[in-house]
Amino acid sequence: MTTKQTKFKSIFFSILSILSTHTIAQSTEILEPEWQIKISDNAFNRSPIIHKDLVIALPNNGDIVLMSLKSGEELWRKHSPVGFWERSLFASNGIIYFGTKDKSFCSVQSQTGKEIWCIKLPKNIQRQPVEYKGALYIVSAEIGPGLRGDKTKGASIYSINPSDGSINWEAKSNNYAIQTPFALGSDLYVAGSYDDPSIDVDEGGPVSVVALDINNGEKKWQYLSEDGFIKTVYANDTHLAFIGYQDFINGLSTKDGKLAWRRDSGNWVPSISGFEDTIYYGSANTMVHAWNITDGKTIWQYNIQNGSFNYVLGAPIRIEDRIIFMSQKGWLIILNANNGEEILNKQTDVVSRIGIATNGEWVVSGDITGVVSAYNVVGLTP
Repeated sequence: MTTKQTKFKSIFFSILSILSTHTIAQSTEILEPEWQIKISDNAFNRSPIIHKDLVIALPNNGDIVLMSLKSGEELWRKHSPVGFWERSLFASNGIIYFGTKDKSFCSVQSQTGKEIWCIKLPKNIQRQPVEYKGALYIVSAEIGPGLRGDKTKGASIYSINPSDGSINWEAKSNNYAIQTPFALGSDLYVAGSYDDPSIDVDEGGPVSVVALDINNGEKKWQYLSEDGFIKTVYANDTHLAFIGYQDFINGLSTKDGKLAWRRDSGNWVPSISGFEDTIYYGSANTMVHAWNITDGKTIWQYNIQNGSFNYVLGAPIRIEDRIIFMSQKGWLIILNANNGEEILNKQTDVVSRIGIATNGEWVVSGDITGVVSAYNVVGLTP
């Protein structure tokens, strides 16, 4: 498939997803949420977060809102006069982290919203951090949604001390935009887009995947490709998988970064996820896939019913032996992670363009109207 065909495919399915969003079978019984609360007039561009017994939500151009997971009761709300980068929202160990649109990166107590620390950086933090072995890893952006920077200027990767915001190390990159990194063992895997005028492609442009020493940020290896803007990176001990704008999934050796396999995903894909030696994703032709990360071979496939273009929002989430996701038309689906057999398939009234949050017991979604919905799935599945 050519890059022009891929670009047309992406636009085509984006339009069809909008047109088909409100198509609901009249005879279908709607699954009622445990609670459903409107917290904003703005859409969600990222899913809410489930953290312990709390839900943390941040709609586009909105406030950070903390709610009770069981009741939906609003506990506190935090406003920023400059605005938040909603995709930077993250929570761990009772602390909420976020980037603001004045190049600050901050932390607050989850129970009270009280500020712990706030640091100023040279560039904005637009992506969700990763916490691993007592450190927080964040990436800055020169270009991104709402940012008009310079493609010739690179962004940075930081290792941060979560207790006080002090910087352990900084690694400069030639990437002007970097995806959320992935940490495993002694490696931090970082992927993003860089500028190279000598490479002429129809979409996305050149990208790099880099393995850094997690202790000091020094580069171990680098892989270059023309896959376009990278959506997700996942790795296990032996292999790393990533997907870019051209919607091919690539498997690299984590030892030296060499390409082990490359395979067409079959259609437009929002994101991928992984667990041990398996990667999971949904494509716009309504198929859900489980592949072996070692060789890219199919383990199982599942076809989402209930209409055309009813694809997975975001990436499937694995909790123990189950795969949980919501489809573009609002169907809440749970599969057996080992064989793809269907466990639950229920329609909701959620109209969203992003994936869900789940802890296996609760499923939480933010929709295009600023509404947060919560479902308890314990009594719905065997």
